[in-house]
Amino acid sequence: MSQKQIEQKYLRRKHKTNTVVKQNQPDFRLVANKSNLYTYAQVLDQTGSIVAQAFDKGLKRANKIDWAKQVGIAIAKVLKEKGVKAVAFDRNGYKYHWRIQAIAEGVREGWVSI
Repeated sequence: MSQKQIEQKYLRRKHKTNTVVKQNQPDFRLVANKSNLYTYAQVLDQTGSIVAQAFDKGLKRANKIDWAKQVGIAIAKVLKEKGVKAVAFDRNGYKYHWRIQAIAEGVREGWVSI
């Protein structure tokens, strides 16, 4: 499979997930993002402004999946302080496995509903 086909699949998934999440009009949505080295998470409100954010730079961990889980736990802690009890999970076009799944599990461990 060529790089262009891979990118087209990603963009199709991204458009589909963003459309579905935004149609439900959640109060807050958790957007997951990843690079080759780091994992990021942001919580946006309905207007699109950032309510909370977390990333794994500087965290002590064993592997990338543990890093992502720590990001989920960190964002859940910030959300609990701000009184947010539920968010919609926007996986941003990524498949729901490995690091993206670990972010969601970390948020659930922090007792925030997805």
